[in-house]
Amino acid sequence: MSSRLPAPHDLSDIPDVLFSITGRPDRFECDGIQWMGFVHPSVIGLGGAVSVCVILQNAYNGWADVRVRLDVQHPTRLGSRLDWERTTKANIGPLGVGLLTIPIRVRRPLVDEGEYQVKVRLQTRVERGAKRIRPWRFEPPSAGGWSRTLLSNALGLAMLGTIGIGIFSIPRSFVGVKFQVAKWAAADEPAAVGEATYRSLWGLEDWYRTQEAKRIVEREEASMLASLSYRALVQAVPSFARKLSLAEGESLNSGEQAMLARAVAAASEFALNNKELARELLVPLVEDDIAAQRTPRVTPSRFIEKYWIQLLAIAAFAGTLFLEELNPTGESEHEGQQLALQATNTLLAGKSPIDLFWGMWGLAGLRALGAHRGDEDPQAVLLDVEEARRSRAEGDPEVFASGRFQSILQALGATATAEETAVLPEADSEDASMTSADDAKARKAYPKPQRLDERWKTRLREKKRRPSP
Repeated sequence: MSSRLPAPHDLSDIPDVLFSITGRPDRFECDGIQWMGFVHPSVIGLGGAVSVCVILQNAYNGWADVRVRLDVQHPTRLGSRLDWERTTKANIGPLGVGLLTIPIRVRRPLVDEGEYQVKVRLQTRVERGAKRIRPWRFEPPSAGGWSRTLLSNALGLAMLGTIGIGIFSIPRSFVGVKFQVAKWAAADEPAAVGEATYRSLWGLEDWYRTQEAKRIVEREEASMLASLSYRALVQAVPSFARKLSLAEGESLNSGEQAMLARAVAAASEFALNNKELARELLVPLVEDDIAAQRTPRVTPSRFIEKYWIQLLAIAAFAGTLFLEELNPTGESEHEGQQLALQATNTLLAGKSPIDLFWGMWGLAGLRALGAHRGDEDPQAVLLDVEEARRSRAEGDPEVFASGRFQSILQALGATATAEETAVLPEADSEDASMTSADDAKARKAYPKPQRLDERWKTRLREKKRRPSP
């Protein structure tokens, strides 16, 4: 009896997991196994260890045996001081994708530091009679707008699908991967090297689960989307926002949480209004339920938890767009996306400058407040925002007195005024009036901000260079 499972008829439904992980259009292929190799970490000290990682993707609908051999390029200098398994085997299911991890540990003493290379060599054998399903070359799906791009990039995927770059295989059975050995030493003499491990990342059983989830979503999509209303999402965000902190360990105050809640809710609503994208977001939630043998149920909290990083990035990008409407910078959409992703990573790391948060998620939140003024009392929210501003101004007067932050406050006030909801109180500077009548005067009072990427990327780089306490 054949060990092969029925292959999907619609090849567009088969995810290219290798591309999703590496974000590269190219990959190596050895007799039906598409693969890439790398090391992690790239720098180690004496007594430390690296892992040679090989991602393996089966292009056939039959089982495949893979043998991976590692050879050190400079055995006379380093080989005798390395512990590792020279040959490792893996068995990959039909169309399966997996990660083979082979640890290498450096023993002390070591005379030479510097860069070393390990050659990774593959030998493969696919089950007889198996049929090739994954092509050598193909075009990724077309773009779904900047929201899809940010959803992908926030997960670590590449933007190649949005610019039409084809994905292709390069015939090759070996590659060299490099790592650095430094002279700093680990605290203790290392134990014996660990065993190599193989972990399945995707298989045909995942494809069948996806198909079941798609059928459920198609049947219950209306009720699922109804449960993800703007109001419900706003109420669900604060429990996640309370876990965030800004630079210097400052937690978000209630006004900042209110702005973030509306920014994330609006980002969710924007993505869910695209029918195709909405299904792509709902299906993984249902898949999780099926895998856990739970009754499929979509809730605002689960949706936000699943896509928290992506929604933060979309909201940040929305904030930069609105700031550019008030103070055009000529910045490209791609640059804005990269800035939004960088800012999101900084926020999640607890290192976001206060003015960066207000200039991105604050603007996006107030814009959402104006667009949904029929769903809640905007005055109450704006009072919270003003209280948050005053609290921050007392704690960090230097930042809040800067021309940069005054420009942000000007934009915040213009946002509220433009939506005819309410007007934020004046900024502390006498020239920073927030009323629409004095808007032209306020624009003259505050210099046009620098390009967003120059202004905030400089601050992000400074935070990155600052040594941890």
